Amino acid sequence: MRIRLTLLILLFLAAIGLAYAGGNREQAPEPQPEPVPAAEEPTGPATRIGVGDSDRFVARVNGVGILRSDFDNAVQVTIQRFAMQGQTVQEPDIDQLRAEVLEQLIAEELLYQDALARSLTLNKTQVDQQFQQIRDQFSTEEQWNQALEQNNTTAAELREQIERNSLIQQVIATVVGQTPPEVTTAEIRTFYDDNPEFFATGEQVAARHILVSTQGLSGEDIDDARAAAQQIRQELIDGADFAELARERSDDPGAAAQGGDLGTFGRGMMVPEFEEAAFSLEVGEISQLVQTQFGFHIVQVTERIAGGMTPLAQVTENIRQYLSQQKQAEALDVYIDSLREQAEITVNA
Repeated sequence: MRIRLTLLILLFLAAIGLAYAGGNREQAPEPQPEPVPAAEEPTGPATRIGVGDSDRFVARVNGVGILRSDFDNAVQVTIQRFAMQGQTVQEPDIDQLRAEVLEQLIAEELLYQDALARSLTLNKTQVDQQFQQIRDQFSTEEQWNQALEQNNTTAAELREQIERNSLIQQVIATVVGQTPPEVTTAEIRTFYDDNPEFFATGEQVAARHILVSTQGLSGEDIDDARAAAQQIRQELIDGADFAELARERSDDPGAAAQGGDLGTFGRGMMVPEFEEAAFSLEVGEISQLVQTQFGFHIVQVTERIAGGMTPLAQVTENIRQYLSQQKQAEALDVYIDSLREQAEITVNA
């Protein structure tokens, strides 16, 4: 598994809601020889590191610390986002994920410090609107307060995070530009030719079937169902009309109404036994009985469609958009690298 740093940053900036609202980033007093009392300790994801604070911070960027608790929270949020996309982060990948999330947070801090150095103007109206959009997701004050508590933050800290993200987004817009980068016809063609696996279509068949169900049956009843299916198959062999028999005697009501027609499908779309039979038949051939968990099927393939490549014309705009986004991501990566080269970064792994 590989998490592209820039894409994580963009995702992070887009998700300004309570999924990751990591408090403020106060600048604490300069390091003191004595530990700061707990009541006076600064809070937030990034804070000036003082003497004895290394256990609280996972890294420092030009003296500004990234809280270990916020790092752990960001890791969990990232895992949850993968889960929402149907992907599970395996144990061997956890260390890599943690390393790349840390890189994300360091990059975010670099961009924020760059925004401050540029003396960018904060759009308070936009911040208010974004804050209100989040607040409006909760119908009662109680739900709102519970959400804040669950995310270990406050309304003030959330607003500060939105302000911070707004400044970072201004830097990103400056770096990557407001207009999407141009992608040439030659670049589109090259990407298409170099990545055939993205545009390949597998073999497909169009088929119809008649089902004699065995759901809820056992013993002799299943034998009776098999005999009934065999009788239907013999009638088809003798010349009976497939669509008519399907409408009259199939236990698959959806397909029966269509004369047994299942439409066109590729591999992996049907249960294995049915798929094996369908892709082994010649066009027009009547299958032997195919037994699945649903019952006994008689299958007939009406068309075979060879695999091939999706025509370039059909995917040109998708490729153009993808390559444009890649160029923007690469430009941002280069800029973050330049900030990193000028920064003093220490990681307390």
